[in-house]
Amino acid sequence: MSETLILIITVGGSATVAGIFNLLANFQKHRAEAKRGTHIATEETLQEIKKELKLTKTAQLASMQNTLAHILSKHIEAEYAGVSERKAVKKLLTAYHDIGGNGELEPLEKLFDALPAKKPVKERG
Repeated sequence: MSETLILIITVGGSATVAGIFNLLANFQKHRAEAKRGTHIATEETLQEIKKELKLTKTAQLASMQNTLAHILSKHIEAEYAGVSERKAVKKLLTAYHDIGGNGELEPLEKLFDALPAKKPVKERG
């Protein structure tokens, strides 16, 4: 399960980082053109960059929320969450909340927090 989490974080994070680098490259291009006098960096250009950044953040939040809902649900279904998985999920939840994640995952978070760290032993019947 932790390998899946790392892969999802890596892929989602790469997409966001690529989007941010693209925005920065566009900004630097406009800035370089402004220095050469061929382009004036206007408020319109800055607004365009802000709009793209907001869209990137919205997409990242949606991706993280979907990923977290899936991971939390899988652990709840399995009826446990190991120590390493719990740490990885908590890091992702912290990042999700830090960039503006809302309380929609709170019910799943509470169920996840109540899970034991070891797989329950099923009694033979």
